[in-house]
Amino acid sequence: ASGGLETSFDGAYTFAVINKSIANLALTAQYAKVNDVAALADVDVYYAEANYLLPMNGFKLGFDANYKGSKTGAALDGLDMEGHYTAGRISISELAGFGASFAYGTTSKSDSVIAGMGNGPTSYTSTMTRGTSTRMMADTDSYLFAATYDFSKVGIAGLTAIAQYGWTKQGSTASNLDTAAAALNARTGAADYTNIAASLTYAVPSIKGLTTALQYETQEKEVQATSVKTDTNELWFKAG
Repeated sequence: ASGGLETSFDGAYTFAVINKSIANLALTAQYAKVNDVAALADVDVYYAEANYLLPMNGFKLGFDANYKGSKTGAALDGLDMEGHYTAGRISISELAGFGASFAYGTTSKSDSVIAGMGNGPTSYTSTMTRGTSTRMMADTDSYLFAATYDFSKVGIAGLTAIAQYGWTKQGSTASNLDTAAAALNARTGAADYTNIAASLTYAVPSIKGLTTALQYETQEKEVQATSVKTDTNELWFKAG
């Protein structure tokens, strides 16, 4: 799926390599092959990531980089989904129970990116409920601030909180998109998004393995062609 577009396929396979031989560094690379998409052609999906965690005195610093790419067979060229997404993230964690991060991601100018098959269907700039599809459209810049708190530091074991603020700026026909990619953005309703989300998660100490979560997210969508704004609000309760 990319930009809310979904279709059928006839099986898929994937393989990945993960390396942690260097202290505090994790490297991941993955390839996925999706067969006979929309009964037209195969699709290749690529994923790579580097995560470095630097222990400091009383907290940890994180540095992350991510790449996603997709390639379609000739029969699917008209979709303009041979794009790539690159993103970086810096974070601080375990600072007296607090954590914070900032992430930035950008897509290729002329093509959208297929995400959702194999590893990494989400992204650094995704919010918890609305997901990643709007971040994968052609000529899109996306951003995400996040903050966390572990309430065990004040005596409430198992309770954690997350707050997120993200926004997405998408190119339009006035940008340097090629004709087909501009048509794709117009067809899917090129828009800018602002998201605010919050979550409380509770791992119940008295019942091993039971976790509950309450999530809320509000999203404002502004369609570029009309400047019309619409709001979406979602409240989720999860238990597992």
